[in-house]
Amino acid sequence: MFDATAEQPSTSEATAVADGPKLILRQSRMFYIDMCEHLKERHGFADLAVSEDQVNVFRSKFALLGEQFAGLGLILRNFGTVRRARVVYAVGFIALTVKLLRRLGLIKYERLFWYSFFIHSPSWLPLFRVLGRLLDTDRDTYVISSRGELALYERELAIPQRRMVYLPFGDWQSHQTPKTVLPTDAGDRPYYFSGGYSNRDYVALAKAWWQVPDQRLVVVCSRLNTEMDEIDFPPNVEILKDLPLEEFEGWISGAKACVLPLKYNSGAAGHTVLVQYMRKRKVVLTNSVDVVHDYLQDGVHGIVVDDIATDLPDAIRKLEASPDLFSTYADAAHDFYEQNFSRTVMQRRLTEIVEGKAGS
Repeated sequence: MFDATAEQPSTSEATAVADGPKLILRQSRMFYIDMCEHLKERHGFADLAVSEDQVNVFRSKFALLGEQFAGLGLILRNFGTVRRARVVYAVGFIALTVKLLRRLGLIKYERLFWYSFFIHSPSWLPLFRVLGRLLDTDRDTYVISSRGELALYERELAIPQRRMVYLPFGDWQSHQTPKTVLPTDAGDRPYYFSGGYSNRDYVALAKAWWQVPDQRLVVVCSRLNTEMDEIDFPPNVEILKDLPLEEFEGWISGAKACVLPLKYNSGAAGHTVLVQYMRKRKVVLTNSVDVVHDYLQDGVHGIVVDDIATDLPDAIRKLEASPDLFSTYADAAHDFYEQNFSRTVMQRRLTEIVEGKAGS
């Protein structure tokens, strides 16, 4: 990795940066709204965004390149502010543009926090290893969502663990006003629930549900899950797409248990829904992938199986045979949520990070 620990700013540069603002940079003002509000209200960050609307997470290297140009445009339009920034909290891959401009000597930040740093596909790792060699400095801190990624990024990207800090995908919402809309078509028959878009193994879930014909399953996903039309789901599975958040949470609230089927890769995905399940005091059944281990312990907060397609049916049958486990696991999951992923805990952890008091 490129090491700039010996890099010493000039006296005038150091004075300008020391007096500079703290700045959030993000692709969309719809990304991580509550987290950014905390940074603004509690720590005095200013906020710059490329778009006021929701934008898609990049899906290709070409889209990533386009994202960099959009981020560059934002920075150039606000160049005086960005150049003077002392601390930059970059959400997503706009951080690459910031790091490049600093490498070119055009901006002078003291500290960059790269939030939402996760690589979903192993095919991206070689590219980011090269970018790290070119752009990385000891002024950069990577905010990661899974402790399992510490070893991965140290090994594959040569990022020292001392420059990675852990901030889980917790729950930033206050939940003071109930938003849940109970579905009118839920019916009287109890059901399991599974929902979400990215990194979901719905093929394995369908195979599992053929083996439990007496159990109803409701799946809520996106129209972007194009594989759903090709999957052979049994008749006891209902598929719904693109529901409003209030209805999505309503289906969660009415479920007797929730299933989170994840693909076997290194990416962080599914955390937001997992935390929703725990907050709503639901039994969670999922599979053993690295991104789960910080959030769920098998036999304590829920049920973790090795393989969704082959092992989930037995887990469901055992759960149904011991009804008391529904409340036991659900209560433990909710308690773990309160202790580790609630709004208060997340705010405290982020404060520790930006104040330099958090270890990895």
